[in-house]
Amino acid sequence: MKKLISFFASLAIFAASANAISFNSQFRASETSPFVLQFGPDLIMGGTTTAFFATSYIIGHNGTLPPWDGTIYSKEDVNSFDRFFMQPYNHKLHQIGTFTCVTDMIAPAIVFGAEAIFNKLPAKELITIGTMYLESFMLAYGIKDCSKVIVKRIRPYMYFEGYPQDKVDDFDFEKSFPSGHTTNSFLGAAFTTYVFGKYYPEGWQKWAVGISTFGIAAATGCLRIASGNHFPTDVLTGAAIGTLCGFIVPFIHHQMLKNTPMLIIGNSQIKVEPTINGISFTCSL
Repeated sequence: MKKLISFFASLAIFAASANAISFNSQFRASETSPFVLQFGPDLIMGGTTTAFFATSYIIGHNGTLPPWDGTIYSKEDVNSFDRFFMQPYNHKLHQIGTFTCVTDMIAPAIVFGAEAIFNKLPAKELITIGTMYLESFMLAYGIKDCSKVIVKRIRPYMYFEGYPQDKVDDFDFEKSFPSGHTTNSFLGAAFTTYVFGKYYPEGWQKWAVGISTFGIAAATGCLRIASGNHFPTDVLTGAAIGTLCGFIVPFIHHQMLKNTPMLIIGNSQIKVEPTINGISFTCSL
């Protein structure tokens, strides 16, 4: 129930922000669509991300994690950098960190959904954006979950009294590296910022979107450390994974435009190019 409340509260905040951007801006998406879906490359990309996702799920549910013997772990076993920042468990900060994470995760849906509602972005572009985001999410999810089960790093709160018993019972206390919340938050921030910048290359709005989403992502990472859930190195690695996955997938779809079909007849060129309103035929004589 608390996660649902966090989700809908985040939804309301981003809806209001996107609404304000739409009403106060006089810009529209560029005439030419900056991204394209192609059956072959997307089949390969979709298959790869699905494989990562499925592998992480299978390993996570069938992997053997050692049970805790009831002894508080020694802080001396932690490297000096991570030891300096480690904190005991704080449930309130954990909840706030989940809230900020969800806020960034739904940012693409709210920002681009609002643009479509206010006719600044053709609704059919949401299919392309949604497909790219799904591929990005599954890739990031697979990488971070496989890493968690393989590394088996103990969370910081297990080095203090007052650890959450439910996390011990479900073996989540052994999945510190990398930070999943931070991965998801930076994924949403990087994806929204990059895609928004390609649709709207002019204007200050792209900077507002980037600063706000990455600001929330940074706050998520800090909260994961302050709540005792993660070490700084967990957070930094999660930020790198999320940013890379949020950028690389739409970047590949943007690069696909360079391979748009072109028919050359003598000195004439006929180029078929996807646009936000359909398909454009350009003839150069």
